[in-house]
Amino acid sequence: MSGNPSVKLPGFLKTLTEASKAPLKASLTISRPIGLPEPKVFGSQFSITKYFSPEARDQRRQQINYDLKHSQVYEYKSYTNTNGKIFRSPVSFFKGEKSLYFPNFIEKNINGERIEFFKALAGKVNVIRVFQSVAGANATETYFKSGELDYLTKNYKDFVQKFPKVQLIDLNIPSDSLKNTILNMSKSNIKKSVPEERQSGYFILPHSVFNHEVRENLLCDNSYGGYIYVVDEQGRIRWCTSGNSDEADVKLFHKVLMGLSKEISV
Repeated sequence: MSGNPSVKLPGFLKTLTEASKAPLKASLTISRPIGLPEPKVFGSQFSITKYFSPEARDQRRQQINYDLKHSQVYEYKSYTNTNGKIFRSPVSFFKGEKSLYFPNFIEKNINGERIEFFKALAGKVNVIRVFQSVAGANATETYFKSGELDYLTKNYKDFVQKFPKVQLIDLNIPSDSLKNTILNMSKSNIKKSVPEERQSGYFILPHSVFNHEVRENLLCDNSYGGYIYVVDEQGRIRWCTSGNSDEADVKLFHKVLMGLSKEISV
């Protein structure tokens, strides 16, 4: 009976099975579009009615499964086995009609402005950095540094001049509620390190936005890792990468930005 794939495991057995999966031994290869099948909105707003709904209860069960599987030991071993490169980027960007979606949300940026994320994407090629740790943030920064150049900070205007149809967005996702509180209390310090022109696109997001469903579909389910998604103005993921970059990675990244910029008519 246990070998019959048609037999449905009880919830607790399924949880234990998921938790027993081995860590990654090598980087994943991206050969097809990743993301969500539709532009779904995720948010942190609490509703007592929704909390006790069957859908919410199922979501909490799935979150428990996710948390058991993604222990610190599992994530650290996966991270070290892949040298921080959880997945390798595709060799080119995906066609728009075949691409899947990045999550939408309505949250405040570090300036306190409440924004519907997808509305901020219009008319731009959007480079979205996703990180949950210092190591992850540092890894994504390597795509924007070359010698003395630092396109994220002091040379941001040079980046805009080189890629006028591209905007940079930062999604800083604290790993727990305590870190979320600390980060939100440190907004003034964060703002000092981010050029004023980029502050409207810097978000500190709770786990209710980047929950287990989002993380698994976007393959950013290792909290040690750093991830970059190139998203078009319709919210579709056209290219992605993770971990530290080398010269070839940066060259491909720039090629993708140039190619997708040609799709923007304005």
